[in-house]
Amino acid sequence: MTLPLTTQTRSLTTIDSAALPARDRFAFWDSVISDHFCPASNRPASDPLAFRARIAMRSLGSIGLSDLGTAGMSSSRSRTAIRRTPLDCFFVSCLSAGEARIEQGGRRGLQKTGDFIMYDSAQPFEIEMVSDYAGKWLRVPRSVMLNRMPHAEAMTARPLSGASPMGRMLTLMLTEAQDLDVGPESPAAQRVGLSLVDLLAAAFDSGTGMVSADNARHAALLDKAKSWILAHLEDPEIDSEAMVRQIGVSRRTLNRIFALEGTTPIRWMWHQRLNRAHELLVSGGEYRVSDVALKCGFSDFSHFARAFKAAFGVMPKTLLARPH
Repeated sequence: MTLPLTTQTRSLTTIDSAALPARDRFAFWDSVISDHFCPASNRPASDPLAFRARIAMRSLGSIGLSDLGTAGMSSSRSRTAIRRTPLDCFFVSCLSAGEARIEQGGRRGLQKTGDFIMYDSAQPFEIEMVSDYAGKWLRVPRSVMLNRMPHAEAMTARPLSGASPMGRMLTLMLTEAQDLDVGPESPAAQRVGLSLVDLLAAAFDSGTGMVSADNARHAALLDKAKSWILAHLEDPEIDSEAMVRQIGVSRRTLNRIFALEGTTPIRWMWHQRLNRAHELLVSGGEYRVSDVALKCGFSDFSHFARAFKAAFGVMPKTLLARPH
């Protein structure tokens, strides 16, 4: 189908359903949602002949940012749909008009105008917008999100007030980022995209009161485990068995204390290895990419390059080549 009223600039693609006959608008919008968000079962909240919608989309490196406005609708993604069309990313919305109800992970959240809320494309969800709504949506690859917010999976369907200081700052940055006149893969776009995710993580951490452990004993064990892992990142032979032996806890306890942050010991270790690699590459030292990989516990250079690109949106050699 030819996209109606589609306009394209260097940074933005805008799609509007208004040019279509009324009978075709919702079916068209259903395909737009599947292509640019994630495949789901979508239904209009009222008369489909009265439905209208528009979206302005851009990319900031690996991060997607959309300005969206539609008539009321509901959307659900089942386990069957997830198996049929897997998609591994998080979405975060900030409403400028309307309300939304979202259910995921056994939680039900009411998102009011100005609020932020997050959901996970790899888990079933139900979203209902009973009337017209508008706002901005961030699409963040799972690896990027978990690198900055390891407990993101535990944060879905938890509204965050946009009236908080961090919420106001994030709202302003989203608005400014939407209007940036930079190419989608430019270094500036990539840095802005990752900065948005950093601020998002800080806003959710401060605004929802999430803590890394629910009692002092678990907090102490978690700190001990993290300290040992950080001291041994260079060792490519580290596995969960080595962690259990050196930290002095059972495998079950080790997994439980990291689960309180929505992650696993091994996943957390890989995040730290990638973070350290990034720090070394941007430090301006006389390094080769292979040296950095080995210093951070990677023995497979191809795996290192792929993992680094997934986490930071650029290949490691790109950072090494930039002046600092």
